[in-house]
Amino acid sequence: MATYTNLVFVSDDDLQSVAAGVTLALGVTLEWRESWYRGGDYLLSTGGSGEERTSVQRNAEMDELAEPDYPDALTLVRVEGRADRRRLSTALAKSA
Repeated sequence: MATYTNLVFVSDDDLQSVAAGVTLALGVTLEWRESWYRGGDYLLSTGGSGEERTSVQRNAEMDELAEPDYPDALTLVRVEGRADRRRLSTALAKSA
């Protein structure tokens, strides 16, 4: 049975490279969005059922690091929803 997952994956690659890897690894379609809070342009996908959401953004939120534990990371991937955490981790690691 799937459980709620909140997975954060960090990368030192640029936003578009990471987004391409996420699209390939997870089979999601990402759409460009804009948010000052999220550091400008970012990508978002909501699963067909609306239960899973994937976002790819710069490591910035409101002029601060979104993930201060990873100051060298340029890009973050967040996966929230009902998904197999191990499958997601493996797929994202392979795309890195």
